[in-house]
Amino acid sequence: MWRRAVPVLFVVLLVLAACSRSKEHLTLVIEWQKADTDACLACQHSGATEEDIRKAFATLTKQLAVKGIRVELVERHAVVDTSKPETGPGQMWLGSIPVENWLGASVDSQICPSCPLGPRGHGHMKKCYTVSGQKMEQIPVELMVRAGMSAADHLAQYGKIDPSKLPTAVSSKTKIG
Repeated sequence: MWRRAVPVLFVVLLVLAACSRSKEHLTLVIEWQKADTDACLACQHSGATEEDIRKAFATLTKQLAVKGIRVELVERHAVVDTSKPETGPGQMWLGSIPVENWLGASVDSQICPSCPLGPRGHGHMKKCYTVSGQKMEQIPVELMVRAGMSAADHLAQYGKIDPSKLPTAVSSKTKIG
């Protein structure tokens, strides 16, 4: 009897090990560029973005734990070039792909209206987004979570964020690192 049970038990253990190994190694990394200039630290917009990113992180952590995917928040502390919106505070990447790319959003830039450096063209440039025809100055928590779920689905399907397998709406042209 043991001779028949051992091979079956061995196969069952291999399958279980493979399933648990693939799940435990899935981690969605959210990278966020935090404001480090004095002006950005005093900015109401930057504070709201930080709060929203933390809410989205908490929601994604809870929702993805059920799927066996860990979520890691990495804060980048860098003094940014305030004339370039792509380097400004509040930037968020999911698996090294900008959050706006996961949403298929178009991006423009404008001078941040909340910037304490002044409203006459002396404030820093920030991104503005258009998602499904709706213009917004920052991406709300709900859309951050939707983008995170899309990234997590991609991660679960391929075992990593693979730019060559991203949907057409998700461009990897502006990916980092």
